[in-house]
Amino acid sequence: YYNGEGLRWPGLSRNKKSLTLDLHHEEGKEILRKLVKKTDILIENFRTGTLEKWGIGYQDLKKINPDLIMIRVTGYGQTGPYAYKAGFGTPATAFSGFTYLHGYPDRPPISPSFSLTDYVTGIYVAFSAVMALYHRDCHEDGTGQYIDVSLYESMFRMMEFLVADYDVTGNIKERTPGLSGHSAPAGNFLTK
Repeated sequence: YYNGEGLRWPGLSRNKKSLTLDLHHEEGKEILRKLVKKTDILIENFRTGTLEKWGIGYQDLKKINPDLIMIRVTGYGQTGPYAYKAGFGTPATAFSGFTYLHGYPDRPPISPSFSLTDYVTGIYVAFSAVMALYHRDCHEDGTGQYIDVSLYESMFRMMEFLVADYDVTGNIKERTPGLSGHSAPAGNFLTK
């Protein structure tokens, strides 16, 4: 904070134009529909089914702009048993198993001290957007796309070989501070 103002928004949103729409009201939905006519990519992070309930889901919007690329970001994906649950970075990180691996064995797991899940998911969203644009604009049959990215799956991907190790051997990796298993010495070490 500086002079009572949080610095996160100016830091993350520099060089961006912002527009606030109240999608509970028809006026907000109509503005969105007008914007979608000339939009390449729409990224949204409402709970699964929210935009459909409001009449502005992907099927509705692609009628306005068939070339639209829509990326939907949720905690646990658009399908499956957790699709309709609210999703935030900290629980999604824990759900992925990532949190369990960090900290000391005799203490509770430690969550990342910053929005790691949001940043990792953002990388997947950006890469998906670029690939969808490439497909749409560089192929004769290219069209818009619907892309589902979840916070949980983005972090689960970071578990790398541990998932395969568990699947094959049943081994559950425990917290081992200072011992990465990939390079030595690496990690956090207690000091005086």
